Amino acid sequence: MLGIKSKLSVRSTIGAGMRVQGPCTFQDGLQIDGTVLGDVIAEGGQPSVLVIGEGGSVEGRSAPTTW
Repeated sequence: MLGIKSKLSVRSTIGAGMRVQGPCTFQDGLQIDGTVLGDVIAEGGQPSVLVIGEGGSVEGRSAPTTW
């Protein structure tokens, strides 16, 4: 996968029914099953993965380093 040697994993979750407002930063992996009202940005300059579940939504910019 794009030259990444270690397997990326989701370490954090915004669960169904949750609503987060404002910018959201994460490292490694993030799954969104709820709603984020703001930008979702991977930090740290390391490979990361962002998963937006079927019921999840982001109303802002999303910028993972790996899809």
